[in-house]
Amino acid sequence: MVIFREASEKDIDQIAIVHRDTRLACLTFLASPHPYSLKQDCAFFRERIFPKSKLFASFDGDQMVGYLAHSLGWVEHLYVLKEHHGKHIGTTLLNEAKAQQQELRLWVFQQNQPARNFYERRGFTCESLHDGSNNEELEPDAVYVWRR
Repeated sequence: MVIFREASEKDIDQIAIVHRDTRLACLTFLASPHPYSLKQDCAFFRERIFPKSKLFASFDGDQMVGYLAHSLGWVEHLYVLKEHHGKHIGTTLLNEAKAQQQELRLWVFQQNQPARNFYERRGFTCESLHDGSNNEELEPDAVYVWRR
């Protein structure tokens, strides 16, 4: 049975693993889906994400299978392990952020059609397209928005 709860700093290692594994499995169109070490990922979450974001995670037993980080008006990260796609985990995580906000925006790669479809089915619309010059992957992306 999958449970959902607020994530804490003690969950950083598992968040970093879900982040890495999901990017490697799902963002295969990127030249380098994940160029950082696990240690660098843990530092990123500890130093940059936890201080400014709320995190919510899903667990199957002791294993984290997904997480969402959101800040005022933005979904910063939403990752669910590929083998757990289609089990409503992403929807439940996203609904947690929606319950706390009047409006949400997020970035998604234009080539990531499964993610774009996921967000569109949950009420997000494409607000703008970008050439990727402002992301480290240099991959064309889009901003999606949801309003209550």
